[in-house]
Amino acid sequence: KGALVLLLNNHFMLQERLQANEQLARFMGRSGERTGRMVEEDARQLVQRTWLTPLQVLSGVHVPSRKLQSDGLYSRSSRHAIKQALSAFNSEVDAILNNKDLRIEEEVLRMHLVQSSCDFVLPVYAEFLDKFASTRSFSKHPDKYLLYPLERLRPLLHSSLFAGHLSK
Repeated sequence: KGALVLLLNNHFMLQERLQANEQLARFMGRSGERTGRMVEEDARQLVQRTWLTPLQVLSGVHVPSRKLQSDGLYSRSSRHAIKQALSAFNSEVDAILNNKDLRIEEEVLRMHLVQSSCDFVLPVYAEFLDKFASTRSFSKHPDKYLLYPLERLRPLLHSSLFAGHLSK
């Protein structure tokens, strides 16, 4: 991911220079147009690679309706799977937010990546929470596993993602 961040930063700076300098843009011609497409492709790849593991963790939880007990609660094994998924997701989010190799200096590019990440991750996370964490009891201590409620995760991503540190 570090190499992709470096490549993305370089492509973005070249694109910015081309947009600011009309003479350079004419000189570069079609190469300049390709730079814009490369920035978009690099950004898409960075977002997908960054969030691949946390989303796989969430999508790996499947609780068939037969696993529900007669009182509507999850079985012990299902509760354990949900807790494991949330714990792993929390760890992955912490690692992403604190990863200094994912630092993006240019604020415009950083905010574009943050918004793309929010659009990519939050719907999946919200669906997971709706399906497993909000309607049925999966733990006696849900706060231990729900470290990132949706109302907290979005602002946290906006303040810390691709900044190379976690803003508390």
